[in-house]
Amino acid sequence: MAIDAWISFLLASALLCFSPGPTVLLVLGKSLNHGKGSVIPLVAGVLSGDVIAMAISFVGLGALLATYAVLFGIFKWVAAAYLIYIGIKAWRTQLSDEHTDLAMSNSGSVFKEALVVTALNPKGIIFFIAFFLCSSIPLSR
Repeated sequence: MAIDAWISFLLASALLCFSPGPTVLLVLGKSLNHGKGSVIPLVAGVLSGDVIAMAISFVGLGALLATYAVLFGIFKWVAAAYLIYIGIKAWRTQLSDEHTDLAMSNSGSVFKEALVVTALNPKGIIFFIAFFLCSSIPLSR
């Protein structure tokens, strides 16, 4: 991939990282509620979820989702239902110091939650498929 494509990818990634979405809201919420101890599993989960979304896009599921609106709609509603489930679960949970320590002692669940939220984000899959398509098109100078 050419250097200008990499720079475009990095700039677009930075803009998407700062746009509020389910992953950003999850990271902000967990970090505010659980402190510094939650950051490492969250970042690892988000990066792993992005790798999964990138692999899905690279294999072709992203192109399939972009082509077939019905399939994309089903995927979007499944992802939305999972996000609603996580939101309701977080809202119903009462936080205390004991609960915060207990929740953060299981960093695997924080990692898994960040991974699933990021991997199921349709915006990420469409983002990666767009870059794969753009990087395969030769640019004329």
